[in-house]
Amino acid sequence: MERSLDGQAFAEAGRLAGTTSTRTEYQFLDTKFGQSLGVLLYYRLRQVDFSGQSRFSAVQTMRCGGKITELTASAYPNPFTFRQSATLQVVAPAAGPVACTLRDALGREVFRHTFTAAEGFQQLSLPTLATPQAGLYYLVVQQGRQQRVLRLQQL
Repeated sequence: MERSLDGQAFAEAGRLAGTTSTRTEYQFLDTKFGQSLGVLLYYRLRQVDFSGQSRFSAVQTMRCGGKITELTASAYPNPFTFRQSATLQVVAPAAGPVACTLRDALGREVFRHTFTAAEGFQQLSLPTLATPQAGLYYLVVQQGRQQRVLRLQQL
């Protein structure tokens, strides 16, 4: 199962083991659904055959009712390279500044960027970085007292 906030960039929301070629019904509960209140979410199924080939279902949408109360963030592509800029998707509970800090695995700050968010969904490109060092990085996204930490891998 894959989820998207914009209908374009999909990320894995969960995975279920398949069976043989017989028809099987599956159920999947998206545990992060409630973190996206007030947002239109896009879903699709990705079926991978035993041969490794994959197919996608038609995209389905769901709107989460209610007021946004929690900061939500995701970044893609992951893994990424320093030659390409990563895209950050944020669902902000309120309008105001959002601070983004990228740290390496040792906790050293690689870059910091602050932008003014509107309430709800927004997407922005993170700046490309000049230091081409492969490794594990942590992107801290913070608005007010709420923060999300995203684990990113650079190839």
